[in-house]
Amino acid sequence: MAITINGSGTIGGATTLSSNVTLADVTADTLTVDTTTLVVDEANNRVGIGTASPAVTFDVSGYARASSGILFGTDTAAANALDDYEEGTWTPNVYNNGQSSSWTTAVGTYTKIGNICTAHFHVDTGQSGATSGGALVLGPLPFNIAGMASGGRVLGTIYSSSLSNSPEPIFFYGGTSPYAQIWYSALSGQDQARTTGASGFVIYPVG
Repeated sequence: MAITINGSGTIGGATTLSSNVTLADVTADTLTVDTTTLVVDEANNRVGIGTASPAVTFDVSGYARASSGILFGTDTAAANALDDYEEGTWTPNVYNNGQSSSWTTAVGTYTKIGNICTAHFHVDTGQSGATSGGALVLGPLPFNIAGMASGGRVLGTIYSSSLSNSPEPIFFYGGTSPYAQIWYSALSGQDQARTTGASGFVIYPVG
């Protein structure tokens, strides 16, 4: 059974509508459902969810989920939708390849927007290996690195006790995802010195 309200009509009390409801020729300044669950501010052409006073065209107080992503401006292309945003922490390690590190402090944070990850790291109070030798490696990164075979996919900077020209750029060149070898600027060679502390960040495509 369908219920149609034309013109002036009021449904009051505890009313359950289990069929179709059609509202025709309805004019009002505000439509309110359960105080703040849904508010339509006709006077200002605004819709609020979780707020009784929407301040912009679509105002949400709380979390909102878009299963297919968000498009900006006049864009309609699905490929351009922002479909992922993530913040978190990770446990970084800087070590000489083939050796074991011994860090007391190892902290990291990351932000992933779409398929690009920016990861910050700090390791201290310890060392990257028992001796120098073996490429200095950063990892495991929070996500796998896209296009590992082509090299040069991880860029960033590091301040390390083993580098004479700190801070030094980081380049990925060889290795296995999600690890990045630390090379000197201009890819002039691997850093194979033992370090007693390092801080920095990397930016890389996720894949």
